[in-house]
Amino acid sequence: MFRRKKNEIRRKVFGFPCDTELAFAVRMMAKRIPAAIYPVAEHALQLGGSAIARALEDEESRVELQSHILKEHLLVPVIDPENGYDIRVREESVMLEEYRQEFEGVTRELIEICDQEDVNPRFLLAVSRMMLQDVRERRRHRGDVPRRLDKPEDIASGR
Repeated sequence: MFRRKKNEIRRKVFGFPCDTELAFAVRMMAKRIPAAIYPVAEHALQLGGSAIARALEDEESRVELQSHILKEHLLVPVIDPENGYDIRVREESVMLEEYRQEFEGVTRELIEICDQEDVNPRFLLAVSRMMLQDVRERRRHRGDVPRRLDKPEDIASGR
């Protein structure tokens, strides 16, 4: 009764058209966890949804996302996993996670130092803010381009 046209795009379905490789990947992840497929697929959608929400925060990112979705996902027989947009978003996600882990580690270390030295952590925060303000002022007077301060000596020297 309902027949597909021969030239119609055929893809596996999780309740919606889905790339065969993605469907396979979700099945394999579910098998490795082990868990049912639907919560793994739902979790992947949840994670992807947060990435999409970040892209919607500014107009340029939203337009770029829209272009990517229309070119790389809408009515294509197979998704190219090596397209530039997805690679960049994955790399940014990994960098954000690494930064978050580094930040948590530094925060824990600072709290330990405060506990050992019997110093209020808010005092360190206030001193840090004053030092960074001083660095910004020196940069502004020299006309330097702002950059990330990675080393304590960068803050002390105002570079």
